[in-house]
Amino acid sequence: MDMKRSGQIYFGPFHLDTVDRELFRDGEKIHLRPKAYAVLQYLAERPGQTVTKDELSGEVWPEGGDNDVIKGCVHEIRSKLGDDKSNPWIIETRPRIGYRFIADVRRERLSLQLAGVLRPEPDLGRAGSENELSPLVLPAHLKSLLEAYCYALKAGCYDEACQMFLERQLGESLFWRGHYSLADELLDPLIQAYQNRRWQAASGPLSLLYTLAGMIGAKSCNTKQAAVLFQKATDTSEPDRSFIPAGYLSEVEAESGRFFEAFEALERARMLEERAGLKESYRTIGRRGYISAAVGDVEAADRQLSQAIEASEDEDPSYLCLFLRVRGDLHTQVGRKDDAFGDYSRALEIALNHRFKDYEGHVLRGLGDVYRLQNDLSRSAENYGAALTIAGDTGYLWLEAETRIGLAHLAIENGDYEEAGRQANGALKIAAPGGWLVQEIQAHLAHAKISAIRGLMIEARSHTEIAKSLIEESGHYWSRKHLD
Repeated sequence: MDMKRSGQIYFGPFHLDTVDRELFRDGEKIHLRPKAYAVLQYLAERPGQTVTKDELSGEVWPEGGDNDVIKGCVHEIRSKLGDDKSNPWIIETRPRIGYRFIADVRRERLSLQLAGVLRPEPDLGRAGSENELSPLVLPAHLKSLLEAYCYALKAGCYDEACQMFLERQLGESLFWRGHYSLADELLDPLIQAYQNRRWQAASGPLSLLYTLAGMIGAKSCNTKQAAVLFQKATDTSEPDRSFIPAGYLSEVEAESGRFFEAFEALERARMLEERAGLKESYRTIGRRGYISAAVGDVEAADRQLSQAIEASEDEDPSYLCLFLRVRGDLHTQVGRKDDAFGDYSRALEIALNHRFKDYEGHVLRGLGDVYRLQNDLSRSAENYGAALTIAGDTGYLWLEAETRIGLAHLAIENGDYEEAGRQANGALKIAAPGGWLVQEIQAHLAHAKISAIRGLMIEARSHTEIAKSLIEESGHYWSRKHLD
């Protein structure tokens, strides 16, 4: 959703009405001076994006505003909203550069999506109006299960609802079809019922619910929140099953670009496997290959991923698809384009056969990268476009950020620097608040390249310095190599 076009921005307990230029907390109006409100709105419309002081001054004070005036407005905002400069959750200061809006922005429209699925006579052939979400088309058995689940929740029959969500695979089916926001909306009442002590959930199902919540969160919201959910899943799991959510935790840390943390989490998962009397699983081996690839240990990554692919061949199509895609990405990085095409082709076939929408999108993005590196720009654009459509349809934000990075580089090669900047900005708005470090780094590097081409060397250096700092935090080898 375009926050500027919608006129409504939600974060934490706050509601920013950009049409009437008013701010509310839990329905109660908060008074800000006009310029302070303008600063808040400008930052909130660009979540995750670093806004320079010069940019703020030019937009909010066309007549001219100095740093002290800007600092005064930010201080007023923090004071009225309860934000702490030393430990911010709304506005982060970027020293000597400017500010960044870091609160999670919400869309507040999920109930319309659920209503679109459950209304008695949905018009499935017609998209909704501009103010409605289009109804989802679900198979009849899933729709019936969904209706029964909602009735069970309404009646407070949480054990029955949990059984439908987990054992009858309502949640997993929605997840793999890419209906992340709907799956999240359906899952939340069960977790809330447990946390509010209305339901005494057994440890096994509760751990599975937290695990699924983390999987959804890793796709569509904040990776740090997803990591917290996986940790809760590990803590509430049966001892001989705790290695499963612990492994997912290492996976989300790797996906978010926090590779040092990913390695530590993977070592803990392996330790829990050993305590359960299990040998190292193909999932652990493949995740180790994922991390090895990211930190530049190409030989180890190739060996580990190949071993995991062979072991998962007849066991788990979802992980087979994942590891093929990751090895395809590795082949692309080192220039083995034929090998990359082979892995991507196999992964795409699996994704289509099993309706793995997220993996399908990743493979299409990977093919876009390969075609771009081969200078086949039309095919590259076609695959990026297909990946972006999947990201938009599912709400898969990580995929959208990755794809926009590819589109930014494609636009640079086409000489369309305005479009390149727009795509890099789009990636930043997703990656920074979502915690996807690699995509944030690559967006800054794209901006640096665009600025350098345009002769804007101060901006180029600013983006480069931000990228350097994030690379040190992440440990991503390929971004460092790109920088060098």
